[in-house]
Amino acid sequence: MNQQPGALDHQGDYQLSENYGAAEYDALKQRCGLVDLTQDRLLSLRGGDALSFLQGMVTQNLHAMPVGTAKPSLMLDSAGKILAKLNLYHLEDKHLVIECPFEQRDNIQAILGRYIIMEDVTLAPLNDFYFFSLQGCEAAIHHEALAKIYPHWHFINHDRCGFGGWDVLCRKEEAGDAITALIDMGLIPIGYNALNAARIAALIAWFGVEMQPGQNPLTCGIGGIAFDKGCYIGQETVAKTHDRGHPPQLLCLVQAEDDREIGQLPRPLLSNDKQVATLTSLARHPEDNHLIGLALVKYQPATQAAVLQDAAGTSFRVTQTVTHKV
Repeated sequence: MNQQPGALDHQGDYQLSENYGAAEYDALKQRCGLVDLTQDRLLSLRGGDALSFLQGMVTQNLHAMPVGTAKPSLMLDSAGKILAKLNLYHLEDKHLVIECPFEQRDNIQAILGRYIIMEDVTLAPLNDFYFFSLQGCEAAIHHEALAKIYPHWHFINHDRCGFGGWDVLCRKEEAGDAITALIDMGLIPIGYNALNAARIAALIAWFGVEMQPGQNPLTCGIGGIAFDKGCYIGQETVAKTHDRGHPPQLLCLVQAEDDREIGQLPRPLLSNDKQVATLTSLARHPEDNHLIGLALVKYQPATQAAVLQDAAGTSFRVTQTVTHKV
């Protein structure tokens, strides 16, 4: 995934222009904004065995997930490495919806389909809905108001930026009028720059940017991994890493100590002339204009508040590290 500002237009999990207008970050922090999501990424899993089937396929504990809730999860290969990051929606009784990464839906459907043998499960793309997101500290207020107007829509708690949020699934034919009405009510569209800066500050990894296929599942933290559930594919690697050691890298929040241009991403970060990290994302914080970023850092410097340098001599201090232990 290209990470230059504005490059996620019609790519990735989001359909965003670089900017839509002023005060987008303030809208996230103090009010609520509209975030447009890339469509055609949903899978529908229906049937009496839908929940128990998916329980054995992903890292999340679905038995602790009531109807109307959502949780992040990972799908791992047999060696315990990441295949994909998923968002799981328990839409209705015996009906789960899987939000897949961009351009990964067909692959995930094929992988899951290989394991459906005698189970009462129907797996198919879900194309009936348009889905978008309300993000910001007042998202819950707008969710409640919308739910009264459109009781047949689905609203699922999902924080994508660090300030709280709700994903919305509505019928495609209703989407245009509804979004126009929300903008008329004062909600503003959120662009790439504001959303990216907010999620970086909140240490939220994006799949294909920080979180990659083939990665150790604890690299980006314990979010989406349940340690109180039964067997699932790849569980042994998760348990060994958690109980006996640590992942080779950890996701870290870094802050630039020099004022430079954002430059090319990703790029290596060095300590004592040796590469110990990869800088994956970088943005100017909208409140004070300093550069903050996310980096995948080798375990030792990640846990020591290290100061790292790029090839141009810009220094980046590790200010926060994800938790890899419960």
